[in-house]
Order: sequence, then structure tokens, then C-alpha cells
Amino acid sequence: MDSLTSILLLLELQHEFSGLKVPGRLAKFGPPFRPSEEFADAEDSPVMKMIAQSYIFTPTLPGVNKAPPEFWSDKLQPLLETIGKHNLSDSYDHGRVSKRKMVGFAVVVVLHVLSKGLLGKATPLSEDRKPTSNNEEEDDADEAKSSNADSSTDSVQKSLANVNMDDANGPERLHYPSVKRLREAYSLLVYGDGLQQALDRISVSEDVDSWDEPLRSVIENIRYTIAVILHFSFVTVDAIPESPHLVSNRKGPEGVVERLYNRIPWFLTRQVLRVGNAGLLMSGLTRLFLMKPLSWFGESRNLLQTMLAGIFNADLEHSESTMVETDAEFEDDAKWETMRKALQWFTQLSRTEQDDVRSQSINKELNITIAILEAYEAQQTETTETEGVDKEDSDKASSVQGNEDEVPDTASETEHSEIEDFHFDPYSEKGVHIAMRYFDAALTHRDRECLIHDLCDNDQLNDVVREFMNAFYNIIYEAHQAADFSQAIYDFQYFLWDVIQLSKAGAPLVKFINLVERYQSCFVRFIHRLVVNAPDLCGEWCDWYRHCLKQFSVEVKTPDAVDVAHKALNTLDEETKHQVLEEIGDYVKELDEESKKAIENKDSTSEWLLHLYNFFGSAIITPTTAHGVPQPQLPNCGMKLNRTKEKLLTPFRNLLMEQLNELQAKNQETPSEMTSTE
Repeated sequence: MDSLTSILLLLELQHEFSGLKVPGRLAKFGPPFRPSEEFADAEDSPVMKMIAQSYIFTPTLPGVNKAPPEFWSDKLQPLLETIGKHNLSDSYDHGRVSKRKMVGFAVVVVLHVLSKGLLGKATPLSEDRKPTSNNEEEDDADEAKSSNADSSTDSVQKSLANVNMDDANGPERLHYPSVKRLREAYSLLVYGDGLQQALDRISVSEDVDSWDEPLRSVIENIRYTIAVILHFSFVTVDAIPESPHLVSNRKGPEGVVERLYNRIPWFLTRQVLRVGNAGLLMSGLTRLFLMKPLSWFGESRNLLQTMLAGIFNADLEHSESTMVETDAEFEDDAKWETMRKALQWFTQLSRTEQDDVRSQSINKELNITIAILEAYEAQQTETTETEGVDKEDSDKASSVQGNEDEVPDTASETEHSEIEDFHFDPYSEKGVHIAMRYFDAALTHRDRECLIHDLCDNDQLNDVVREFMNAFYNIIYEAHQAADFSQAIYDFQYFLWDVIQLSKAGAPLVKFINLVERYQSCFVRFIHRLVVNAPDLCGEWCDWYRHCLKQFSVEVKTPDAVDVAHKALNTLDEETKHQVLEEIGDYVKELDEESKKAIENKDSTSEWLLHLYNFFGSAIITPTTAHGVPQPQLPNCGMKLNRTKEKLLTPFRNLLMEQLNELQAKNQETPSEMTSTE
């Protein structure tokens, strides 16, 4: 797949995933979701729809294939659309990329990797080509093998936070998985018996580090990828300084994860999972997390709702205290009162109205609070003029006398107001910081209230979880008979704790790789017991794995994304085409330069992570002053693909959707033709 197609797929997936917050987009995915008459004109999402139909909504995925259609259309879809209708806040307004948007960026780059495999296909190795390796690759493999030779296969019984991660057994430098070996492994998995080889080996031994190439490179890559994701999410993002006007409430993902960690009843969960009977196990889990206790004071919450509400309430209390402190600081200040009303007014606007104000902020190069203030004052002026015309004739006589009597009071009020207005100036640097701090708290407060209402104050989420557990009952039953769930939860608890401790310490990537290597034995042991003791369950999952791997094969027909990209490019005039190609060429060069810098800094060189860095760093946020150009989250960081998004993305999406519809129509005609022939 060429660079043009790859970049267009990346931009298209960003557009599609960010559009899921708009009601009606999910209904466009087709079955099992129900079409929406209310949002019939919603945009299509061709790439995400194709990924969902290829990997999730298949008859081979265990658990999902047992879920009734009503689960998706009557349970999950209404919950997601309800959250979408509440119009949660945008990162641009906060002045920094939110955790929610950061997770969205991570999902986009993962979907990009899947879409490249689905549309670009894996290239099979030629029969006369023998896998070769240079001395450097062999040395790296030997070093990786020796560094892992001492890793224990016993269960982790204590926290690794107190273990010296710089010991002699830890790698002194990063061992990047060989790209050539990975390509050989992918070809073996897609076109050969790579999956069966892996199953045979893991059924015999838990020592995956003794595997031969190229499958050993797959294990290294999995380990490496998990460590990179953890390091980026918990350290890299947290190390980026926030805007000076924002007051952090335990900033960083580890704050949310630690709050969740502290609210999970680990001991009770392990005790329930020790029950031998699978039916009692499912009943115990349902009672533990979903059963509501009796209450004399209205309807109570179950444990799941209480855990989520506790996480949201921490942000709710912090934002509320910030707003109260700001209001107290500028009590009886006329200009602050106007600004406060304007910010609260904006939080209650519809999505379209908020987008209009946001566009004014970008086009006029204004801070979002100034744009909101101007829009609010214009709306108030229009309302006042309308009301004044209606009352002008009836109040004319009385207003003259009233004005004469009230002249001294008006003058004194004006003088008093001017004195107070001196304390808060919305256009000053300090005023913008104060307004942004209050605005960030107001948006957070509204978001958390909406999430608490959707997830904790009604039973929609409970119904989704209950149906999900019913669909996976057989899987949980067989897995419970084959492996020790209680020990698995114990290992995961301490792994999560160590991730939190490393995150607080701002540990480098190497320590996260060491951490994943040390806990690798826990995960491999669990998989080993499932393969050995639950062959039927293992066979079901392997059928799905083979189905997924087959999608990367050239035998499976999918839209020709490269052809679509070049057809879309040819719809542009020569000048625009040259500009688009120049943008994409510059971006590819920047990726190469960033990869070289990453090697020098002992950081990850994965293409998907570089895309993730660029997504995060180039996200546009409101300027920090009253007048200024909107800036990216990180200085001098920008994807610089605006022309490509503006001119080429829509033709690419439309042509891709046409090919996808034609391919689906052919697939539907083929079974009917076979039936008529018979």
C-alpha cells in the first residue's frame, strides 16, 4: 500500500471515529444495529463498517455469535446514542487534549493497522525465498533470549514496584523486533500453518521465548507493543505540561486508573471466582456487581454503578470547588457575572450552535471564552431589542418620570460598576486564564453529570452487562473449568498496581518492557491451561483467528483502496493535486526523521506510535490569550495535512463507499444464483 492510500485511510478513520459522537452514525453501520429514521441523513463510515463486519459481527466470534440481535439494537445502541445526544465537551474548548480524546486517537491508529491489512493484504513469501538474517539480528535475538532466560514461570506473589528494574537481567537497551522477521511471521500466519505451530508449542510448554523464528519475533512484538502503549498512555502524555490556566485534578490516566483500582473489590472478586460450580460463579458475579441493595430512601445503586459514580464524582467535586472559588473571588463583579452567564449559556447549547461559536473562535482568532462572550452579548442584545419594541409604546410615559427619579441612583450604580469592573477584564491575560479555568471546570462538571445520569442513574448499562454475561456464559463455564480465574485476577491486580507505580515515577520505556516481560509468565500460563484443558473452547477461538487472518489474504475480495485513492486524486485540478502530494510527501519525510530521532533516544520507532504522537501533538486547542491563532497541543507539532483533508478526503470516502456497496451487492447475488442453479 502506497503512502497516499495509507495517509488517506488514517485521516478517514479519524473522521469516522470522531463522528461516532454524532447520533445516527452508529445506525449507518447496518445490521445488527437498527436504522434511525430520526438521523437518516447521517454520514456513512465505510472503513469502520467494513472492519466491524469483517472482525466482530461474524458467525465465528465466540460469545458475540450467541448475542441476540436485540442486544445490539435495543440495549447497546440506545445507550451509545443517549451519550452522543448529550454532546460531551470538545478538547478545543478545554485548552488541552482530554483523556477521552487520547483514547480515541489510540483506537484510530489501531484501526488504521487493521484497515491496512484488510485492504492492503499480506504478501505471501515466494517458495524459493529462504528466510535470512544478518549477524546483528541474530545477536539481538540471542541477547533478547538471554535476557529472558531468568524470567520466572512461577506466579507473581508480590508487587514488582519494590523490585529494582535496573538489575543485571534487564535489557540495557531496547530490542526492536525485526521488521523482516515480522513480515515472514505474518505471511506464515496468513498463508501457512503459523497459528497451528503456535498452538502446538504453547500446548507443550509455557516457555514462549524458546520458540524459533519467525514466531518468536511475534512474541517480542506483542510484548514490545503492550509496553509502548502503557508508556505512552501513562507517562508520555502525563509529562506534557498543560496550559497554565488549568488546575489539574491528579492529571494523567494513572489518576483515573488508580481511582478505579481502589474501588474494585479484589478480595471478594477472587473469592467468588473460587466457586467450583460455573452456574454459582455467574450468579455470584451478577449479585456482586449488579444486584442493588434495599434502601429506605429511593432507588439505590449496585456496585458497578457505585464504582463508576465514585470515579465521576471525584472530577465533579473538583470542578464544583473550582467554580465556587472563582465565583467567590469575583463576587458582585458585573463583568465576571456576564462572563459566567455566557460560559454557562454555552454549555447548554446544541452541538450545531456550539460548533458555530467554535468556528468563530478559529476564524476570528479569538480565545473560546471571548468568542462565547461576544456570541452571548449579541444574543442578549437581540433579545433585549425584541422585548423593547413590544414594550416601547406602553412604557413611554412612565419611563420619562421614572428616569427623572432614578438619575442619581443610575449614576451611582454606574460609578460602582466601573470600580468593580476594574477587578476582572475578560480581554486581559489574567482574565482569560480565570475564564478558561472556570470554563474547563464547567464543561467537566456538565460532562460528569451526563455520564452519571446515563451510566449510574438508570439501568441501561446494567442491562448491557447482564446480556453480555449471558452471551458469554458457555465461554466462562469452559474457561472456569480449565484455568484458575482467581489466580489470574490476583496477577492482574498486582500488574495494574505496578503500572500505576511506574507511571507515578515517570519511568522510561525500558522499565515498562521489563515489567511486561516479568508478568508474561502469568498470562502465558493462563493461555497454556486453556489450550490444554479446554480444547473445544480453544477450537472455537482458533476458528475466529483463522477467519481474521484470512481477511488479510489476497483470496478475500475487498475494495481496491489504492485504486480508489488515485481515482479520488484525479478528480482534483493539477494545482490542488500538486499541493496534496507535496503535503503527503512532507509528512512521510517527517515520519522518517522522527523514527531516526526515536532510535537515538531509545524510544519506539513503530509507525502507528508516530501517528499517535502526531495526532496528540497536532490537536488544535484554543489560544491562551484573548486574541491569537489556535495552536497545536505541542509547539511546532502539526500533521500539516489540511489541504488533503479539505479537498481529497470526501471524494475518497464517496468512491470507497461505492466500491464497498458494489462488492456487497455481488456477494448477496452469488448465493441466490447458486440456489437458482441448483
